Amino acid sequence: MKNFFKNLKRYALCFAAVAVFAVFASVPVSAAEEGLGNVGFIFSVETEDGFFSCNIKCGTAEVAAENRWLLSMPKAAEGTEVTVQIREGSITVDGRTLSDGDVITALSKGEHIVTYKGSTYYLDVFYGSDIPSIYIFTENGMEGVLADKAHKEGGQIYILNGDKFEYAGVLDYIKGRGNHTWTLEKKPFNIKLDEKADLFGMGENKGWSLLANYVDGTHLKNRIIYDFADAVGLNYSSKSVHADLYIDSEYYGLYTITEKVEIGDNRVEITNLEDLNEEANPDTDIEECELMGTRGEESALEKGSYKWVDIPNNPEDITGGYLLEFELDERYDNEVSGFVTNYGQPIVVKSPEYASKEQVEYIRSYWQEFEDAVLSDTGYNEKGKHYSDYMDMESMAKMYVYFEYAKNMEVGLSSFYFYKEAGEKLVAGPVWDFDKALGHAYKFGSIELGDPTGFLATGSRNDVGGMSIVSLLCRFPEFRQLAAQQWEEYFVPNIDGLVDSVDKLHSETKDSAIMDKNKWTEGFVRTTAEVPQWYGDQVIRLKYFLETRADFMSDNFAVEKLYVQYAANGGEGLYLNKDVYDAGDTVEVKENKFTYDTEFLGYNTRADGKGQNYMPGDTFEITENVTLYAQWKKKSIFERIAEFFDNLF
Repeated sequence: MKNFFKNLKRYALCFAAVAVFAVFASVPVSAAEEGLGNVGFIFSVETEDGFFSCNIKCGTAEVAAENRWLLSMPKAAEGTEVTVQIREGSITVDGRTLSDGDVITALSKGEHIVTYKGSTYYLDVFYGSDIPSIYIFTENGMEGVLADKAHKEGGQIYILNGDKFEYAGVLDYIKGRGNHTWTLEKKPFNIKLDEKADLFGMGENKGWSLLANYVDGTHLKNRIIYDFADAVGLNYSSKSVHADLYIDSEYYGLYTITEKVEIGDNRVEITNLEDLNEEANPDTDIEECELMGTRGEESALEKGSYKWVDIPNNPEDITGGYLLEFELDERYDNEVSGFVTNYGQPIVVKSPEYASKEQVEYIRSYWQEFEDAVLSDTGYNEKGKHYSDYMDMESMAKMYVYFEYAKNMEVGLSSFYFYKEAGEKLVAGPVWDFDKALGHAYKFGSIELGDPTGFLATGSRNDVGGMSIVSLLCRFPEFRQLAAQQWEEYFVPNIDGLVDSVDKLHSETKDSAIMDKNKWTEGFVRTTAEVPQWYGDQVIRLKYFLETRADFMSDNFAVEKLYVQYAANGGEGLYLNKDVYDAGDTVEVKENKFTYDTEFLGYNTRADGKGQNYMPGDTFEITENVTLYAQWKKKSIFERIAEFFDNLF
């Protein structure tokens, strides 16, 4: 009976769209707005559940000259009758005078001359692509959401896919999302449906993300990169679909509706420790438990610190599942649970978000042992365990190759995820946030991200100035060779498909992308007439980057390539030699990058100094991977005694 009433409620909302949808959206804009802000156009489309009607109001754009307005309509409205909706008075469209409620048959795409209240305006009419459209009607408007990322606003939502509803009913909330992307003019959002829905075959869930892709001129990067991750075997990559978004009758732009990165059915499908925490504490509101540990604006700078929530009881097994994310130091304080490694890497425990002390202690200790092994010359920590004992290295190598190929500056900084199932190793992934990758015209430090050649991830830094976990692993020849294997076995066979997907999605979304850029130009375009050419150029640049970058990767990520590792051998410091060699190449030994409290004597091919000696500047012919160990002058007996007493006291 309960399900009957829930379904009745949903169907009632759906049929309400037929009867009163236009009335619900009948006030297109505040009466205080000038120009055509008081004018809207109602379109209707027949669906499997009846007629769906919605009012779309006229809007302005960055590129619009004075007295020029935009009407951004979904594809479903093209060629249909549209009803004029005017708050007051009448308008003249192309010489025809219209009052509120009058009908225009097939309002054509392009420029129209509109006279309203004695003023003449240019109205540019655009129709989107044949893609889904999302209509959200909030209870109190979007002012609170746009002012505060944490503000949640309820309402109704209708997701139209062709002639059927993917979802029609109550919207639990819409709220802001993202970090840097939230500061941009076109905002990204998270939405939560009242009921789970299998949107576009992506799997049942209530929570979804609406990505704005504001800095991505193609609107394709996140979509193609998530699909590509699936193809190369990076698990749990988010599925996504393009859609035109309308909120309270206002066109918001072309968005990507996508799965959120979270633990759960149809997402990261591992043990949900959050659920187990709830089961272990049935009488406790975990979100109200006291926040403990090291917190505050400087907390991310305190190496070895951690923070947790004072939860009374733990489940029997706390070895998983965890979802971890690297984070920038200035954002770390805003997260509920997490830790800072001894090396200085801030890591957020995304799930369980409200983690107990024992849970954070477990996962930080696990990560720390992994990190200690990676920081050593040999790849082994003091317990004699190799870094591969803690991490699924194929996934880590794929993640490295993925970020290097995409030239994504987020590598080792933020939106860099790992998950751990109970009783199993860490796994790298899922991938996330690639709108500023794949040839983004931006200089990151000294590196041109738009240049399809050169290394980025290989020599990447973390947010506190040290090598990222990727760079640390790249010190080991065996890791780089594993990465080369992943490139040749998984990536190369799928590059053509990746490039082809650009053409396919470009064709499917072109009109909506142009309509979006008429509203949100990011300052690159000055007139609406320039948008199609500019957009087309962005797609060409993306394809050029994908193809040229693949050539660079194949030249530098071949399984037969050789590497030279430099080891401190008791000294201080870390050094990554990014050079790649072919068998028979001449290697020039690098200058010493390490420090010690005795004199540097050169390098040797063995840690104990019983191999081949080399000094900086020497050359040799490389035929296999080589590790060069720094050699240090031995301390005298008196120096060792003095050092013993210094350590003693």
